[in-house]
Amino acid sequence: MAGEDSGAVGPEQEAAADPRADGGAQDEPRGADPEAEPDPEPEADQTDWKARSRQWESRAKAHKAKADEKDAEIASLKAQIARTGAVAEVAREKGVDAGLLARMAGDTPEEIAENADALLAFAKGPAFPDVPDAGGAGAAPVTVEDIEAIKDPAERVRARRDNIALYR
Repeated sequence: MAGEDSGAVGPEQEAAADPRADGGAQDEPRGADPEAEPDPEPEADQTDWKARSRQWESRAKAHKAKADEKDAEIASLKAQIARTGAVAEVAREKGVDAGLLARMAGDTPEEIAENADALLAFAKGPAFPDVPDAGGAGAAPVTVEDIEAIKDPAERVRARRDNIALYR
């Protein structure tokens, strides 16, 4: 059992445990690698922080522009949904066709209600024009006997002039 470790520290183990034992400098801090020399020149892989900052700033601006664009699109869609709801509500309340009312200008419920009132006023007008002869077929055609029966000579001459085709 002569080769067994008896727990005693030999000279080789003592030298490995003490960094000053191999003749190294005593003023080196512990944990410092004596073989590593400080680099007199900076590493070639050193980052240009200003360029990186500008790069990230430009990316942030691009993302901000996209976000603003999306926000505007969302706001537009919300306004469109609100207008559609207002048109449907006013159309139901006033009894107007929602399709016609949606085609009219106006975004607020008050403007849409004014448009509905205008449509109702237009729709309440007469469906057919006012015809003076009450829609009849017109007077019976004039004959030569009718013209000759006119007692006033000036009126009879006018009637002959207006219906000259009867005399040809």
